[in-house]
Amino acid sequence: MAITMIGMLLASVGTARASKPSVCSLLSSSEVGRRTGQHGVSAQPGLIQTSEGVSGVTGTTASCSYNRRALLIAVLDVFQMASDSAAGSEFNAEIRMADRNGIPRTVVHGPWEHGFQFATEEVYALKGRIIIHFQLVQGPKPMRFKQGIARELTASAAARIH
Repeated sequence: MAITMIGMLLASVGTARASKPSVCSLLSSSEVGRRTGQHGVSAQPGLIQTSEGVSGVTGTTASCSYNRRALLIAVLDVFQMASDSAAGSEFNAEIRMADRNGIPRTVVHGPWEHGFQFATEEVYALKGRIIIHFQLVQGPKPMRFKQGIARELTASAAARIH
């Protein structure tokens, strides 16, 4: 399902529960389970809220958690800013903050304008006025994921945003 503007997904800003369709519709739990080798993965929409980013720009944030029983496997966060330039400012501020903290990054290409991967589990991508943040989570028993899984899952979610 193609999503035209995340605003449709974020229609319930200020409410305590995510409305349908949620950010979870960008990336199915079965796809996350299949690509990570985990069975029985479920998707749980998070809160939708307005927040201020690192750059001081205000935007709307929505998230989806992917769980296998009580174990968190991955998180997809989507940030929508008022404009492309506001999203670019926030994206650049986040990348600068990672640089200051000494977190190494790699440029990744996909259906977005700019993207960076941190370690092997986290991708941060800019698509228009949308910032997509996907992270595979390492729980108390660290899991091993195939190389490129985080980028592939981020690309799958980003491709559904038009």
